[in-house]
Amino acid sequence: MSDFTRHGKSAVILLLFISFAYRLTAQSETHRTDAWVPDNSVARVEHANGYTMISGSFTSIGGYSGGAAYTDMATGKSIDEGMPKVNGEAYDIVPDGNGGWYIGGYFESVDTVKVRNLVHVKGDKTVDRTWKPNPDSSPAVLKVSGSTLYVGGYFNEIAGQTRRYLASFNITTGALNAWNPDPNSYVEDIELSGTNVIVGGSFTMIGAVVRTRLAAVNTTTGTPTTWAPSINAQVTAIALDGTGVFIGGYFTNAGGLARAGVARIDLTTGNATTPVLNLDSSGSIYDLEIAGGTLYLAGYFVSVNGVARNHVASITLATSTITTLNLGLSASDYVNDLALDGTTLYVAGSFTTVSGGGRSNVAAVNAATGALSNWNPVTQDYVGCVVPSAAGVWIGGSFKALNGTFHNGFVLIEEATNTPWPFQVDIGGTVNTIAVKDNIVYLGGQFNSINKTARTNLAALDLRTGTLLAWDPRAYGLSTTDRTASVNSIKIKDNLLFTGGRFYAINAMATIRPGLAAVDLATGAATSWNPLVGDGKTINQYVNCIDIVDNTLYAAGAFNLLNLSVTRNNLAAISTANANILAWDPNSSGEVFRVRATPSTVYVTGSFQGGIGGAMRPYNLAALEATTGKATLWNPELDGTAYDVAIGGSNIYVAGYFSTVFKEFRPGLASFLMADGSLNDWTPDIGDDGDGGYSTFTLSTSTSRLFVGGNFTQLGNEARQYYGEFDLCPSKPAVTLSGTTLSTIASGELQWYANGDAVDGATGPTFDVNPLEYGLYVVSVTQYGCEIFSDDAIYVVTALESTRDEALKAYPNPVEDELTLELAPTNDALDITITDIMGRVMRTEKNTDTRALSFAGYRPGPYLLIIQTGNVRYVKKIMKIR
Repeated sequence: MSDFTRHGKSAVILLLFISFAYRLTAQSETHRTDAWVPDNSVARVEHANGYTMISGSFTSIGGYSGGAAYTDMATGKSIDEGMPKVNGEAYDIVPDGNGGWYIGGYFESVDTVKVRNLVHVKGDKTVDRTWKPNPDSSPAVLKVSGSTLYVGGYFNEIAGQTRRYLASFNITTGALNAWNPDPNSYVEDIELSGTNVIVGGSFTMIGAVVRTRLAAVNTTTGTPTTWAPSINAQVTAIALDGTGVFIGGYFTNAGGLARAGVARIDLTTGNATTPVLNLDSSGSIYDLEIAGGTLYLAGYFVSVNGVARNHVASITLATSTITTLNLGLSASDYVNDLALDGTTLYVAGSFTTVSGGGRSNVAAVNAATGALSNWNPVTQDYVGCVVPSAAGVWIGGSFKALNGTFHNGFVLIEEATNTPWPFQVDIGGTVNTIAVKDNIVYLGGQFNSINKTARTNLAALDLRTGTLLAWDPRAYGLSTTDRTASVNSIKIKDNLLFTGGRFYAINAMATIRPGLAAVDLATGAATSWNPLVGDGKTINQYVNCIDIVDNTLYAAGAFNLLNLSVTRNNLAAISTANANILAWDPNSSGEVFRVRATPSTVYVTGSFQGGIGGAMRPYNLAALEATTGKATLWNPELDGTAYDVAIGGSNIYVAGYFSTVFKEFRPGLASFLMADGSLNDWTPDIGDDGDGGYSTFTLSTSTSRLFVGGNFTQLGNEARQYYGEFDLCPSKPAVTLSGTTLSTIASGELQWYANGDAVDGATGPTFDVNPLEYGLYVVSVTQYGCEIFSDDAIYVVTALESTRDEALKAYPNPVEDELTLELAPTNDALDITITDIMGRVMRTEKNTDTRALSFAGYRPGPYLLIIQTGNVRYVKKIMKIR
């Protein structure tokens, strides 16, 4: 910013535009939190006329829940969306005795609060920000006894102190107790017995004392008792029954006797006792529960004492007999946790059916008969714990969404309502691309049926009913049964569906249309339009992507010949009217994957490191002139490679496997200003658990949103995987001055600000400033939920009498504590004003002769110094540091 000084006898209006780094000047960097969450990978996203297609390997989508959810006891639906969301996995949940909960697992935040692996959610449903023990690895088990919270697991440090695998806290104060048994390996389960804590795990020592995988530790001293049962492998579960303790795990010998996976150990002698229970040879126990003389087992096993029971069984302890309880789980399932609440047995793990009914990883059954209840949370991944309470049921695990809907690899999202298409579509293969017109969605892909009706790679569905339409073009390979054929990209123009892919014929084998075709939207018949990709005999040459601008179709793929005689290497422009191959010829050295075109520029990604458009483009990304086919100067330096490109508003978006662009951090996603190709400030909140290798590989845009698919595991604080959405924001508005009127040509919802305050009614494209007062003005434009500000316009009026040209000197600038002023000699006193950059007055001094100003106590940042002496005004920007 230039300094303002005296310039002679005149009234001078000064306007200066300044931009500071703290002002947001790019589109929204935070993801939309209402975007749907798929349960597995996304291969392609594509938006068309109000609908977004997501396709991939997922089976369901749901609203984001995080790894823990509090569910209604009757239905399994989420009780309260306001409950804090665990952004990761939850392994155990226990009540705090005061209406709140402790949650342990593997996570870095809960809601927006940075807290690692262990959190206290208070009774008012807020995160306890005063208690952050932040263990360096995850707890596996939590127990509350009176005013003590016991924590066992896989950590070595907790609350900033060394505690290996086992620790305790004072619930009242939140302080870590001095109690420190110090096992030498993991603790998997904890039970309380009088003045002792019974612990099981992988350890072989407690402190300096040998204790093999099961021990009793004094609750006061932390030292092990003399009780020393010998277990030959990991103990994962403990259940007390008075004089003994049942243990489960991976062992084959316990308490001196052969016991396969489950045993009862006497609490006095440490010896194994009856009942004798043995799992199958590969079986293991993950949880044990005892109630009413019945022992319940859960884990990964297929038999108990030779009786077939998959993963859940119960034993009548008085007679040592296996009960009739049989939940009918499949052999490949497993159960992590059980919880008993009266006659209801809650079961959590990884499964899809229980007692003959569909259930997604968690269920409630009658503890005696196994009959299913109506409680039915639908989760996308395994459930590790289930905790019933008086008001609801907590579940925790590796899931990210709750109570979603099933969509097997394909779903449409209506943008206006943000709702999934309500119709289930059974795709006999995969969908690669869509187009939407007149309440019809056209599908292209690699499939042989839709809803069990034959369709070969092209189909159409009624958007209002989900009905498969009779429209049936059929895109064949080299035979009607060739399953290698696919449709990769479709676009609608003039009631035709232009189609690109890897196919040989449309409608019938005699209608040869290799790689490109135009299909009538009404009849499904292929028109005569036929650029003929490749040699006309094979489908070794093909099209990956098409785009249409006016009457030009751009085709990108792996080919070197069109129309049997025209050489075009992997990229071509074709007339949509007559299929003529246009002169445009970038001559790509390798396969081109994506093409997005504007009237002036064609953007592509591909394997053309050997050159494209007459230039080297080593990062798989290029911009080509639409008139000549030559590469423009745009050549973003990535530390990886680009996969996809999309156009949104005034910006170009690039997805790929990279973490920096021009050495600036960009997590696999970046945007560039279309006008000059410059890298935008926009750094989206995509993450991957911090292990680098950021990867996004599919993009699409609507007028208001950017849709992203990839291998990311985080969006902001949330543990979202595979799919995300961002609002597309308008470009920063420019402001100009004419006389005393500020104006902008930006479109959207406008608001003018004066000295940091919104001016009532100032919502038009112009704003008149007061010609007699200085001020700081900005205009904002709001679209699609984003408010973007112009640079600051500082308007200063000076009425000058002196013809001298001595400047105000103010130093040091930047200033830490004290600013020294130097002015030409004057008989007039000084009026000094200091404002912040938004015009708020921080300090005034009237009629002073001071030449030293203290900036101590001011926050770092920019300030304006205004000095009036007589009829001369000086304005200077001062930067305060530290």
